Amino acid sequence: MIVVAGEALVDLVEEGGMRRAVPGGGPFNTVIALGRLGLPVAFLGTLSRDDHGGVLAGLLADASVDLSLVRTTDAPTPVAVVNKHGGDGGNSYTFYLAGTALADFPRASLPALPSQAVALHVGTLALAVDPPAMTYRLLVEREADKRTIVFDPNIRPAVFGDAEAYRPRFEQLCRLATIVKMSRDDAAWIYPGYEPGTEADPAAWIIWILGPSVQSLFGNTFFGQAVHEQAKWDWHTMDFDRDVRLADEKTAAILNSYNPDLRSFRDHGGKLIQYHGWGDAAIAPRDSIAFYDAVEAFLKQYPDPRSSNPSDVRAFYRLFMVPGLQHCTGGPGPTSFGNDELASGKDFPADADHDVLLALDRWVTQGIPPDKIIATGKIGADAKAGKPGTPITRPLCAYPAVAHYKGTGDTNSAENFDCVQGSAK
Repeated sequence: MIVVAGEALVDLVEEGGMRRAVPGGGPFNTVIALGRLGLPVAFLGTLSRDDHGGVLAGLLADASVDLSLVRTTDAPTPVAVVNKHGGDGGNSYTFYLAGTALADFPRASLPALPSQAVALHVGTLALAVDPPAMTYRLLVEREADKRTIVFDPNIRPAVFGDAEAYRPRFEQLCRLATIVKMSRDDAAWIYPGYEPGTEADPAAWIIWILGPSVQSLFGNTFFGQAVHEQAKWDWHTMDFDRDVRLADEKTAAILNSYNPDLRSFRDHGGKLIQYHGWGDAAIAPRDSIAFYDAVEAFLKQYPDPRSSNPSDVRAFYRLFMVPGLQHCTGGPGPTSFGNDELASGKDFPADADHDVLLALDRWVTQGIPPDKIIATGKIGADAKAGKPGTPITRPLCAYPAVAHYKGTGDTNSAENFDCVQGSAK
């Protein structure tokens, strides 16, 4: 027998101006498929006694799924609203999970698995949100030495939040699993990595990633002085599981900044402008996109009643992804926008259109949010050869918009580019 553990929910799909309920959930779909293939299979999870829960239970029974491990509750069935996007935007999901049957799975309710169970398949939302994530993790820990464990993360950014926050939980489950089923998109979300294009720049990979890098110096001093508080700590003695856990216990509350709940910050009138260079070899650029997306997803799921526009992240938060920019500053092309000294105070004025700090000040004091910031720089400059380079300007567009050439005019001039909605991903 195979036991499949996790969520069963209902997708609400818009059709003809109406929303149609479609049974779903990764574990639910998996156990239905196994049952229809004629394999002995059981579902472990919580089902609601409401109408949706009755439909889900009926479908499981029709597929010859063993329901002896199912817990029932009066809490409503969890719901995912499917948001369809035109073009190649695909679908996104808004989940309503708090207070539902998914969350009603206390540790004391964990059943013993049948002796004939050879494998436990577990995954998706049930391992991402707590409750019930801790209960399902205890299940995996209890069964890891007894049978094959299949772990399916099936990432849903709207629920999983920030990748940095989810990564430790993911890694702990991977260590317990026999098989990890994941897509390239799942892996890219958890471990976004560094972007290609600036590897050869002397201020990029050479000092941050390759050889005795700056990162290794940071790591030595962090673990030696902040974590172990031993000036002569030797990195050869590091135990990854133990020391990373100790680092989280001692420093996470101070250093980690991945909580997507910025509602109180916004309620206090806060405005946030974040920028990140695509050429950053110190911090993966897509981490910033993941955090922005997590904040947006959080606000959609938990709108702030104190706000007149409770779900609009752009009302207080703008992210600018900067082509070519390395860690904080430098890099080829137009990478100067008040993050350091402007490329030329004479040619490029220090104003709110060109300076990120002045843009923030104008947003706070005048209520004018920045849809774009004009970055400046030079191309073809070579001090050794005496070449001053050609001035270049380019709009940095508030994510997810990107700069698009109008088709005519000087490509080195920002005025010949528009910010169009797209995806900086």
